[in-house]
Amino acid sequence: MSAWQFNKALYNFKLHGWTQFVSMQSHLNLLDREEEREMLPLCADQGIAVMPWSPLARGRLARPWNENTELTRYPAINGLDWSSVAAVQSIALKLQTN
Repeated sequence: MSAWQFNKALYNFKLHGWTQFVSMQSHLNLLDREEEREMLPLCADQGIAVMPWSPLARGRLARPWNENTELTRYPAINGLDWSSVAAVQSIALKLQTN
């Protein structure tokens, strides 16, 4: 849902004295950071915990870019994604040699 919809639900919980959300599972990883703009600040302001879902972007951040599996077959591929994956791979290789 959008942040405005979540905020509307929170308002209704408070208005009616209902128990409100204490946590939220949000699609969040280095390739999909849309939640950082509105939803994460809203959750921080309202004291709602956030659990990232798909932190490895369906495996895109955990294996070579050109390796495809059932899970990696569907996400869109663009230049921005490649630069993020290349940065993660570079860091992983440095840590692996230490």
